[in-house]
Amino acid sequence: MGHPLNAQITLAWECVPGFSAYDLPQLQGALMLRLGQWLRRRGVTLRCVWVRERVSGRGLHSHLLLSLPSTLREEAQAFLTASGGFVDTARSKGVWVECGAGTAAAWAGSLRYFAKGLDHRDFVYGPCGSTENLGVLLGVDHRGSQGIIHSKRSGISENLGPKARSKAGWREVRDPLGLSFILNPERLANE
Repeated sequence: MGHPLNAQITLAWECVPGFSAYDLPQLQGALMLRLGQWLRRRGVTLRCVWVRERVSGRGLHSHLLLSLPSTLREEAQAFLTASGGFVDTARSKGVWVECGAGTAAAWAGSLRYFAKGLDHRDFVYGPCGSTENLGVLLGVDHRGSQGIIHSKRSGISENLGPKARSKAGWREVRDPLGLSFILNPERLANE
């Protein structure tokens, strides 16, 4: 839609003093609201996809995939650290921001990474009643269980929602095979 999702932000909630997992929806919502305001003052609209994870050794954290000029990377990291009350620990950095190329391949790789917590017992039916593991079909590297999240696990900003995509003429993909081609563009060249 003209604004590649070229940056990934990771927020390690365990690095916020006094953090409680039950506060996560409010904390993340408020932080994303402040981030949106901060970006608007710099002429950028917040467009993002996010996912929450709980992993042994890393604790509860969120990943955001968004459109961010690389010139704002360090400033965004400092803003989020201060605004969210994150404190770096010996075990984890509170906030980190990575900017990439914003290419279709980079975007697909990020989305495969976001999907790493899908249940790898899930499968889809193939020809003649055969089955294929959904993670294998999508090209997702299984990283183990993502733990229990007591709130919504993932979401998108409204300006990337169904209404916005429809208005932009975006073609929706609603089946696992179509999604596997989007997440693994190299498959198109080989098919």
